[in-house]
Amino acid sequence: MIRENERDAFEQIQTAGMLCCRYVRGSSRALSNHSWGTAIDLTFNGADVDRMGDERCQVGLLMVYKYFHAAGWYWGRGFSREDSMHFELADETVRRLLA
Repeated sequence: MIRENERDAFEQIQTAGMLCCRYVRGSSRALSNHSWGTAIDLTFNGADVDRMGDERCQVGLLMVYKYFHAAGWYWGRGFSREDSMHFELADETVRRLLA
C-alpha cells in the first residue's frame, strides 16, 4: 500500500534497526520488541535518526504511520516519551497472528 499510495516516502524509506537483540532502554531485564523482530525503527532519505523525546517527526513518518496502524502496528509517537521513528506490533496483533 505504501508503495502505491505514498511513492515519495516509499522510495526514501530506510530502516534504522529491526532485529536488534537488546534490553529496553534503561532496563537490565526487559528485552526490547526489536529482539523479537516485532519492532522497527524507520528513517527517510538518509537522514539521521529521529531523536526520541524531541516532539518532532520526519515528514516520511507522517506519510506512512497510517498504513502501519491499519496493519496492527503501534506508533511510538504515542509513547509517554515520543519515539516517532519506532513502530511495533500491537499486543492484539501478535495474539491474532499466533491464534
